[in-house]
Amino acid sequence: MAGKDVSGSSKPTLTTLSLDHLVNGVETNRLLPHNSPARVDYGFKNCKSEEEEEELFLLYTTLIQVLKFDINQLHAAFGQGKLVPFVEG
Repeated sequence: MAGKDVSGSSKPTLTTLSLDHLVNGVETNRLLPHNSPARVDYGFKNCKSEEEEEELFLLYTTLIQVLKFDINQLHAAFGQGKLVPFVEG
């Protein structure tokens, strides 16, 4: 079950299955299926429109394919709620 941080937002409870779904989506350039656990774990369920989903997907694609972020470190940082500091660091 996802925990709550002090701002009241849910922190994801990440699984390697979610990571696999995200990486597969990025590698095949396909948005995640609606039943993918990665939609919840990586914030896609928070998007208010398909356009927002596409922008978030592009962000992950850029981090993984263009900037070559280590997917395991990215996964760990996101699971700790520290994605922004990780990306900025």
